[in-house]
Formats: sequence, C-alpha cells, structure tokens
Amino acid sequence: MSMADVFKMAGVGIVGAVLAVMLRKERPDLALLVSVATGVILFVWLLLEIRPVMRALEGIAGSMEGSADFFSVALKVTGIALIAQFAAQVCKDAGEEAIAQKIELGGKVIMLGMTVPLLLNMVQLILQFLPQS
Repeated sequence: MSMADVFKMAGVGIVGAVLAVMLRKERPDLALLVSVATGVILFVWLLLEIRPVMRALEGIAGSMEGSADFFSVALKVTGIALIAQFAAQVCKDAGEEAIAQKIELGGKVIMLGMTVPLLLNMVQLILQFLPQS
C-alpha cells in the first residue's frame, strides 16, 4: 500500500461522509445507505490490500517449527476482530447500539473459543518443565 492509496482511501471516506451528512436531513434512509456502502467499499479495499501481508505472515509461520498453529489462530482471531468491529460500527451508524454490542460480544466469545486450544497447549508445555513430585 502506497501513500497514494492512503490518499485515495481517505478521499473515498471523506466523500462518503460528506454525502451522508448532506442527505441526513432530507433522506436519512439514503444517508444510511451511502454510509454503509462507503464502509463496505473501504473494508473490501483493505481486505484486498492486506492479502500480501497475510501471505508473508503465513510463509513466516510455515518456516517456524511448531508455531504454525499459533500464527494461524492469531491471523484468524485478527480477522474475526476486524469483521466484528466493522459490523458493529455499521450497526452503531444505523442507531442500533444494542445489536452492535451483541456483535462485539459474539466476536469476543468466538475469539476466546479459538484460543482455548492454544492456552491448553501452553499449560501442558509449562507442566512438562515443572519438576514432578
């Protein structure tokens, strides 16, 4: 991602925000649609930009013995966090704070569930190094 891409993204975001603000008084339904569409466009754009980074991290994880599981879970948890945050923000923009909170909570529960096996592995490793009585 270059500086030009950042400026393009900022431009799309600012144009979307200005359009949404201008429409909000007369057509709140269209304002919400513009806001959501702008958010989706930016989110998809970011997903496309992050692909090379993800490939590089997966390559690093594959070359490190025993850490591939850790990196895999870390990448998945990061993806879940980003998606949950984006969905919650869309709900907040629509005035649905309660739904946004449930999405955030759901994302956290899913992330916790994904990390439990890693935590169990870590506990087992620690127990192996402790003296047996």
